[in-house]
Amino acid sequence: MSKKLPKDELKDVGYVEEERERSGSFLFIDESPIVEYVRKKGVEITSLRKALKEYPWLKKISWSLICPETDKYTRISRDADGLFLRVEKGRKVTEPIQACYYMSGKMPVQTVHNVVVVEDDAELHLITGCTVARGLSYGLHIGVSEYIVGKNAKLTFTMIHSWIGQNVQPRAAIKLSDNSTFMSNYIVVRPSLLLNASPKVYLEGINSRAELVNLLVGRGKSKLDVGGELYFKAPEAKGNIVSRVVAKDEAKVIARSYLRGEAPDTRGHVECIGLLLDDTASIRSIPELDAKTTGSTLTHEAAIGKLAEEEIIYLMSRGLSRDEAVTILVRGFMNIEKYLEQLPETVLKYVKGIIKQVSSGL
Repeated sequence: MSKKLPKDELKDVGYVEEERERSGSFLFIDESPIVEYVRKKGVEITSLRKALKEYPWLKKISWSLICPETDKYTRISRDADGLFLRVEKGRKVTEPIQACYYMSGKMPVQTVHNVVVVEDDAELHLITGCTVARGLSYGLHIGVSEYIVGKNAKLTFTMIHSWIGQNVQPRAAIKLSDNSTFMSNYIVVRPSLLLNASPKVYLEGINSRAELVNLLVGRGKSKLDVGGELYFKAPEAKGNIVSRVVAKDEAKVIARSYLRGEAPDTRGHVECIGLLLDDTASIRSIPELDAKTTGSTLTHEAAIGKLAEEEIIYLMSRGLSRDEAVTILVRGFMNIEKYLEQLPETVLKYVKGIIKQVSSGL
């Protein structure tokens, strides 16, 4: 890897340059793939444009979950390049594959289209990071991603956003088959000026499962609208959307969720807890439950509040400063470890480090 690459920025979003404890890497700078590397048999990593030329069947999959006419952002991305990742049937990728999308500032707009296929009985953990050059306070990032998970397969997806002042518009859709699982960990480190992200998960297989965990921190004048949509289309499908939200300064954060029950014996739950650190900030929790059959059970719970002054005073009485006390309480609030049991220990350690770093800077 070239020494000119932005090592610090890539590290911020979990990209390991030496590729330790990684099964493969994909690095996309501005509009071009820079790194395409894999060291596991049965795994393919390449650019989407290359793959479309090589595999005629891929044309039927590309844009099958997201219509290119959905909005102005998808229309711009119709011919975009990006990642094609395939894990062949029965392959278990125990060490994560990493992908990173970086805006250098040479182009005001970055468009990306990704297609990920996890075939039957296969398993994959994909770590994706999106970031920009230090000091870059403008730009539009559009990331369109389609994930297809086969029967008895599992996809664990960890997304880490580290922006400065960009307009970020991800569009994602996931299709699950019989007994397949999708686990998503969505982490906003340095929030953008505007970030809209609400992946759609189509649970089309019997006994399919989806778990979406969002950790959102709004600071400055950032505007975050992040959540998820679960469509229970097959019997015994189940899923949860869990959000932890912290807002300070003049940040505006919306935690959005939508559950649609279309099949019997399906279950969905939404949990959103928000922590408001300044009166000038705001948090909105918008859960929507849409049951189309009597056999679907959909529930939600939400709470938004502030730090208890008595807890701060108690910690200060133990010798801590007010800032130190607030940091400890915020870190405890942001602890989502119980939802991340499926993560490899190395990745879990990194996520904990992010939580520690962010809470210390609030």
